[in-house]
Amino acid sequence: MVIRPARLVALFAVLAALGGDVRAAVEVNEVLANEPNSQTTLEWVELYNSGENSANLGLCQLTVGGSSVPLSGSMDPGSYLIICRQLFGSGSTPGFETVWGNNSGVWGDTSTESYPQPMVASFSLNNGAGSVTLIQAGVDTSTISWSEAGKDGYSWERVQPGLNEIKQSVDYSGSTPGFVNSVTPLQNDLSIDNVAVARISSGAEIDLTITNMGINSGVDRKLLICAMNPVMPDSIGEILDSLTLPVLYSGFSTDIVRPVAISGVYRYLIATLDADDRVRNNRKPFVAPGVNFPPLILSELMTKPQLPLTSEWIELYNPLTIAFLYQGWQLADLSDTVSISASQFIVDAGYYAVLVEDSNAFRQFYPEFQGPVIQPARWLTLNNDGDVIRLIDPYGIEADSFSYTKSYDSNYTWARVPGGKTGEWGRSVVSGGTPGGVNDVIIEPNDQRVSLTISPHVFSPDGDGYQDVTVITLEAPQASNYTLKIYDRDGRVVRTLAGSAELVRRTYEWDGRDDSGRRLPIGIYICYLEAAGVESVKKSVVIAR
Repeated sequence: MVIRPARLVALFAVLAALGGDVRAAVEVNEVLANEPNSQTTLEWVELYNSGENSANLGLCQLTVGGSSVPLSGSMDPGSYLIICRQLFGSGSTPGFETVWGNNSGVWGDTSTESYPQPMVASFSLNNGAGSVTLIQAGVDTSTISWSEAGKDGYSWERVQPGLNEIKQSVDYSGSTPGFVNSVTPLQNDLSIDNVAVARISSGAEIDLTITNMGINSGVDRKLLICAMNPVMPDSIGEILDSLTLPVLYSGFSTDIVRPVAISGVYRYLIATLDADDRVRNNRKPFVAPGVNFPPLILSELMTKPQLPLTSEWIELYNPLTIAFLYQGWQLADLSDTVSISASQFIVDAGYYAVLVEDSNAFRQFYPEFQGPVIQPARWLTLNNDGDVIRLIDPYGIEADSFSYTKSYDSNYTWARVPGGKTGEWGRSVVSGGTPGGVNDVIIEPNDQRVSLTISPHVFSPDGDGYQDVTVITLEAPQASNYTLKIYDRDGRVVRTLAGSAELVRRTYEWDGRDDSGRRLPIGIYICYLEAAGVESVKKSVVIAR
């Protein structure tokens, strides 16, 4: 832009008449043209007064494409003014305060709303190319232009006041309304760019990406991970972890990975750096899983329904000791992600819910099922030849996953072993599986040797409720068939738990009775497991009274 001397004199004269000052330098500072998720009500323009004095906007206007937006009021030195299409949300239509405030419907009640209330005006910004120009007393004084859409939800920012260089925002949120532009270099500026969480046995593993956006190296900078009150997001509670960061040079990033002990199922946390020249990017709130996570797991999958069953289904299980309310959960495989339910649903402690492709077909085949039956708006097809099924919570944390390489015929399901090793799955014992009930599972052996464990070794099946059964736990290699039998001390078979079985269960219970159901006398018995043609193992077990 070139301002000829005559126009410059005219501008100074008008500014003087308005009570302004040449040291009041208002500029178009930031423009969000490519609004988030095509919500055009979220378009906005930011002005910034980089001067030393207040600026009167009485004879100022914006030109946006072919539209003219008159301005009014004044701007204090160092202040921002947002001109937006809609300030507050209305029904399903979001407004500026919905996204860049706290969605309370009131302006100024949180730290993110610390600048003057935005002005509402009628205009439209072109995503792909356009410009916004500030006209003061008939003179074009400041313009931001763009020639591409850029990333969805990211604004165009002026690099420095008084310069024409424009860049797309690099802020983690995509824009910086009311704050120093993210592309403006500052002396000391560390940014928490990203926080990723994964569950571990003690709570969460927290992975933070921190970038030095400033001119100076970051030396002796402190990082805290604290509890946060979701009702008061500006507050900091109990400090769960703290550390001094390694030296971070200008323009470089580092990943900080910290295990943090967290109680409960979830906890609202905040990662915070000691304050520097850009406080906005020194904090990042997030939700992390606790020791009781996950509140929902995969339990059983019908991946290949065959007549008369015509619906695929996935059983979910609540492993907590309390009922839990679920909303915003998703299912995903290698190529797709679907929402489980648009509404909330509750599963009692230790109970099940079933996701179904066709609820009518499921209920017809399983008329005795008790519990929530949920038919998602769009079904995640379960591939017959294998897939990876992931259960994702509302915060994007993977609650559970299961990978399978084949499907079973005759309506047998993939089922998780109850109380077994984490993620241990096998084939259902019965055709149709056990939706709504405890899984009865056969494991396809893949161990290298036979092993057999009996607990308790001495048991007393006298009906008093104490050690009335013994549990036999197996590990077995691939074999053509398997036998598991109990012999008395004379070598006679008294109980056959598995005879020429194609597959074996992981665990068996023996109640001290023979194949006819008669109670056996006290004494020493031999438990014998044979994987045909591979290996065998035997161990003693004692019936006492």
